[in-house]
Amino acid sequence: MLSREEFDCYHPGKDPYAGKTPPVITGDLAPWTPDRAKLSILISTWNRRGQLAVSLECLARQAWRDFEVLLNDDGSTEDIESLAELFGQYMPLRFFRSARVSWRSCPSRAFKMMLPHAAGDVVAITHPEMMLSRGATWALYYGAIEPIPGAHEYVIDGACPPDRAEWRWVSLKANYFDDELYARIDEVDWHADVDNVRLLSGYNETGGFAGQLNPWHALQLEYPWWFAGAARRDCPIWADMPVTDGHGIIDMWLCHYRRNHGILDVVPAEVMCYHQPHLKSAFAPAGEQAQIV
Repeated sequence: MLSREEFDCYHPGKDPYAGKTPPVITGDLAPWTPDRAKLSILISTWNRRGQLAVSLECLARQAWRDFEVLLNDDGSTEDIESLAELFGQYMPLRFFRSARVSWRSCPSRAFKMMLPHAAGDVVAITHPEMMLSRGATWALYYGAIEPIPGAHEYVIDGACPPDRAEWRWVSLKANYFDDELYARIDEVDWHADVDNVRLLSGYNETGGFAGQLNPWHALQLEYPWWFAGAARRDCPIWADMPVTDGHGIIDMWLCHYRRNHGILDVVPAEVMCYHQPHLKSAFAPAGEQAQIV
């Protein structure tokens, strides 16, 4: 298993996105403040400043705006607070900072820390590299409380009949960039509509998770991973969530918890988020996979 010092130097100098100024546009953004946020979006990051800036711009351009963002800096060496200050001018955003206690980023630790500060009736969690489509916040909120048109509803592994489920969990389907495709992202106007990235040549020949191409991911009815996920604030999944080290462990815990407790997964029909590429600095496969097993 890698030591903290070895992990911090993992593939040194090979992250093409470290320290880059992200291609964000804020001049046309207007501030807003909801009377009371209905949805609280929790994000924790260790570095990945460039990808976070892009994802925050996508949030600032959401069509449904009754939400707030709670952003935690998990001991980054990059300047995350200045991004919070920039985008905090355009949407309700609260900034937190935690001391890094492990050689891996600890999103569940940050989520547990921020949950008492969440004002929304629904809580969503997402990754700092996820670009959310303009309708994503609407789907995350309403899908957690009632059926939404076109969404597929199921309980993981058929653990209980869907009509017996007491709680709902929204999972947004993702598509992916590789390094080559992401280098050309500004060939389309993703600022006006992030779904324009689908117009990039080579988009359908690109893939990511599970080794499958983007069209395959778009066709999936079931999508249990938490690239962007949400449940009501009073759902026991939040109180029962353990503090773990690493991204993959809490991902697996969330899947097993929903299965074991018969929570209804709600997957909107459309792809609503896009995974930017980055050095895998959120977790170290060698140590984490052993801990999952």
